[in-house]
Amino acid sequence: RCSKFYLSHNLLGYLISEMQEVFGKDSLKIVRERIERENGSYENPLEAAFATSSLINLEGNQELIDKGIKQIEESATKDGLWTPQVFYQHQRSRSVFGSSAGTSVFCFETLNKYKKKFGE
Repeated sequence: RCSKFYLSHNLLGYLISEMQEVFGKDSLKIVRERIERENGSYENPLEAAFATSSLINLEGNQELIDKGIKQIEESATKDGLWTPQVFYQHQRSRSVFGSSAGTSVFCFETLNKYKKKFGE
């Protein structure tokens, strides 16, 4: 997890991949390899979006990128959005928060990044 409040297993990797010019090649390789260990199968579309976007940014395994994209596409609702996924946990109450808009933004961003990079 990124922290005890941000519950995503892939958020930190995503953030690092988005700011990769700040990190050394060894650190980026560790992030890419950790995400690749999940083998392209994620617990929900938000995790798939964070991980797949990271792999695209870090030139990860193409087969795993394709699996993540497929999971994102197949999990869209019929209105073209995604269901809310847990993103944050309140410090004191342990209530969790997420939204369809938040999940959808990261899914759209990943699909767009994929299309731009691979033209599909």
